[in-house]
Amino acid sequence: AAQSLGLLAPPLGDEGHGHEEGGAGETFSRATRDFGRNFPPHPTSAAALLAQVRNSLIYDDDDTLRLTLGARESWWRAGRVRRAPTRWGLMSLDFERRESVATWHWSPVPVWTALTLPPGTRVRGAPPPPLAAGSRPDVLMCPPGQSSASVAIEFAPGSR
Repeated sequence: AAQSLGLLAPPLGDEGHGHEEGGAGETFSRATRDFGRNFPPHPTSAAALLAQVRNSLIYDDDDTLRLTLGARESWWRAGRVRRAPTRWGLMSLDFERRESVATWHWSPVPVWTALTLPPGTRVRGAPPPPLAAGSRPDVLMCPPGQSSASVAIEFAPGSR
């Protein structure tokens, strides 16, 4: 997932040093200014990166499924997750923004789903049924059992 989103590209001039896998040093000594015997790459940082990307798209640590809460603007061109494990079973998610419409398709769950709009946007007008306004202008709530939503959006004031 992180590779397809362009998050694991190595820094310029750093090819072949373990960072292209997402690995990095786990500890570093200020006293000796080196890694000591703890040489990179360590999979811990790669695992943390993947968990962060996963949780920015599918977050399930409470009684609400939260989708796209940390999706970057570029991910909205055509985001896709397949068979991500959640507390309600395997989850698939597709989301995209086409001009002034945001669309989501996901595996239905028996709890409310919070849908976060693309960065810098808000719903244009009232949310269409069965969607409801969320706790912030960029969040919509979708009732249990639903598996898709589409909403007209506009730029939020001050976002351009």
